Amino acid sequence: MDRREVLASIPKAVNLYMIHSDFTRLPFVYCDDESFDDVAFLFDIKENAEKKSKELSENKQKNTVVELNQEGVLRAFTHMVIAGVNAIKYNYQGEDFIIQLDEIVKLSDFSELPPEQRPVENRTLQLTMLYFSQEIRANLDNPNTPEIHEMEEEMMVNILKARFLVPVRETQVDGETQMQMLMLKIGNGGGSMIPVFTDNIEFDKMPNDDTVKKTIIDAKNLINFPLPPECEGFLINPMGVSLPLSSSILNNLRNMEITPAEK
Repeated sequence: MDRREVLASIPKAVNLYMIHSDFTRLPFVYCDDESFDDVAFLFDIKENAEKKSKELSENKQKNTVVELNQEGVLRAFTHMVIAGVNAIKYNYQGEDFIIQLDEIVKLSDFSELPPEQRPVENRTLQLTMLYFSQEIRANLDNPNTPEIHEMEEEMMVNILKARFLVPVRETQVDGETQMQMLMLKIGNGGGSMIPVFTDNIEFDKMPNDDTVKKTIIDAKNLINFPLPPECEGFLINPMGVSLPLSSSILNNLRNMEITPAEK
């Protein structure tokens, strides 16, 4: 089949179908066996998507087939780029095609901007969080495999390179204005954690609140921030992958070599 025809079918489709991981609330990601691209699965026929969904479920990867209109497709592709996914595995009329996302969407280049003016994007961290969360949450009965440990180590290294968006609210203390981090209750009767975000797309999933502002904190300052007694740590992207950085994980991060923030 002509590749140009395959590419042209995407913007012409009324609906397309993507597989989302129930463990991350984002597209299921997979390292392709042949191309080694980090891909998400896209289908033009719902029945083919459901067949793949069943196959993943049989391998303990809980997932949902999501129907996307054209607006949803463009939004999904943009989210995938920010999450470090570089390609889609597009099943068109029953045949698989690897398509690079930069063939479909225009990627912004911020390399010419000074580091302090570049938007906060942690693409490598996002991708490693997705792989780790998919794998460990599918294998809670056996979380100590070498593969999971390797994914965790890579993710921890990327956390130390990251800059995070942190929601704050102005408060008055002894007549002075200070910025106070927000806290989220974790579960019924659970403790509280401070939400932090890898990028603006994840930050904007928060409920709209005009009193909340955002500040940028690098990993070194974040992991050394003195937590209040009622706080159990930080929660990365709580409306997405929802990855907790508990006190024990923060201690492990402090003991690792601190690397420069990702640009």
